[in-house]
Amino acid sequence: MNKVAVSRIVQLVVVAWILAGCAFGQKYSYQSAPVPMTRIAVVAPVALAVQDKRPYIVSHNKPESFIGLSRGGFGNPFDVNTESGQPMAVEMREAIVNSMRVKGIDVKAVTVDPADSTDKVQRVLIGTGARKLIWIPVDDHHLV
Repeated sequence: MNKVAVSRIVQLVVVAWILAGCAFGQKYSYQSAPVPMTRIAVVAPVALAVQDKRPYIVSHNKPESFIGLSRGGFGNPFDVNTESGQPMAVEMREAIVNSMRVKGIDVKAVTVDPADSTDKVQRVLIGTGARKLIWIPVDDHHLV
């Protein structure tokens, strides 16, 4: 082997090693995650909204599919998004809705915009005609 061939092999090994420690392109799915509903007994129809109120989502600095950051092998941050490309709030809502339906609960999934005011979200939920209303705001203060 000549020096050029050895040099190229070494370069390829180094690049492969660097990329192996990367977190780039990771995606997660919330919508199929089971949500335990052990102590729930509701007979009335329910309307459920999950609203992403994280500042960087409301300001459109990150897409609604953004979940958070993952660190690569060298500590560099990479965006993590939903596997489906749907907004994280929609995937979370669908996971809850599916789990409620398994329990026999009549639940209506409501879509709200991250920038919607509390009053608007309440009006949309009330507009469904459901007797029980659930609004879950997601913000950085409640995420672990």
